[in-house]
Amino acid sequence: MKFKNYLMEEKIDNKDLKDIAKLIKKPTKTTIILKSYSHDYDEGEREMNVRKIPNGIELSYNADFYDLTNTLVDICDGSGYEFKTDLEKSINIMNFIIISK
Repeated sequence: MKFKNYLMEEKIDNKDLKDIAKLIKKPTKTTIILKSYSHDYDEGEREMNVRKIPNGIELSYNADFYDLTNTLVDICDGSGYEFKTDLEKSINIMNFIIISK
């Protein structure tokens, strides 16, 4: 990946953050295309699948997006939410589970 594309990925897009915040507050099943990541990733690789689970929400996304995981950890820590992560290495997917209060 080119260096300039790497720099683009250092920050999560405000639209993505707003979408994620809405989904945490009111979980629903949906798929969003993350705008935070370079178009070197195809649309399918930039998808975040969201599903409501009992007592929370599960976000599944490309495991290469480390900064997204770090941002989600910061959101949970700052809001007092418990969370779990599960990395599916064989398909390069991070499952990030946020447990509601």
